Amino acid sequence: MNTDYWEYNGKNPKLENLGFMPAFESFPDGGEVVYTGFYHVYIPGYIVSALASVLILCYYFWESYKERFVK
Repeated sequence: MNTDYWEYNGKNPKLENLGFMPAFESFPDGGEVVYTGFYHVYIPGYIVSALASVLILCYYFWESYKERFVK
C-alpha cells in the first residue's frame, strides 16, 4: 500500500511515514478516511475488462453463427 488515493475529509495526507503509510491531520469532531483509488483505478479497469470480455464473446458467437447458418 502507498499513500496515493487516500483522503481524510477530502484532504490528502500531510505526511508519509516511510513513503507507504499516510498520516493525516485529525480534527476533534472526527472524520472519514477513504481510499479513492477504487473509484479512480479499479472501477475503470473493471469496465474496460467487462467490455473486452463482451466483445470477445460477441465475436466468438458471431463466428460460430456464421459457420452454422451462413454458407
